[in-house]
Amino acid sequence: MPPATLFLYALGAGLCLAGIGLLFSTWRAGRENPWHGRRLAAGWALLVASALVWTEPAGTDRAFTFAILWAGLGALAWIAATTSWGTGRRRRPMRDRLSNDIEPSPLSGNVRHGVAVFFVAGPLSFVATASMTLAILTLLPSTPGATALVMSALSLPMIWACAMLWSCIDPNLKRPSIWLSSATAVSAAVILVL
Repeated sequence: MPPATLFLYALGAGLCLAGIGLLFSTWRAGRENPWHGRRLAAGWALLVASALVWTEPAGTDRAFTFAILWAGLGALAWIAATTSWGTGRRRRPMRDRLSNDIEPSPLSGNVRHGVAVFFVAGPLSFVATASMTLAILTLLPSTPGATALVMSALSLPMIWACAMLWSCIDPNLKRPSIWLSSATAVSAAVILVL
C-alpha cells in the first residue's frame, strides 16, 4: 500500500476519533455550556470530513461504510474507556437510581400536538430525508449506478430514523419543522441546479 494511501486512511481515522471525542465531551458538558452548539457542529463536521478523506483511497461507497463503522466502534470504545468498571461498590436498585424529578411534558396528552408530531415525524421527515439523500448523491463524485442505488437505499432509512427521533423527542416542534423544511428546500435547490 502506498504511503499516501496509508496516510489518508490514518487521517480519516484520526478525524473520526476526534469527532467522536468532541461529541462525547459536548454531551458530558451539557447544554449549559456556552459552546454547546458550536462543539456539536464541529464534532459532526469532523465525522463528515473523515468520510470525505476516506473517499480518495477507498472510493465513495467504502468511505461512507468506513465512516459509519468506525464512528460506531469508536464511540463504543470511547464509552468503554471512560466508564468505571468494577468500583467495588454495590449498585443501588434501579428505582433509587431513577430521578423522581422528571415531569411529563405538558403537551403529552394533547391530541393536536400528537397529530402534529405524527405529520412532522412521518411525511415531513421522509420528504426531507429523500431530498437530502438525492442531493447528497448528486454532490458525490461519479459512481456506478448500482453503487449509488445501494448508498441511497442504505442511507435513507438511517437519516429518516434520526429525523423521526428528533421530531418525537424535541418538545419544541417548531425547531425540527423549520430545519427539516429548510433541508428539503436546500436539497431541492441542489437537485434542480445540478
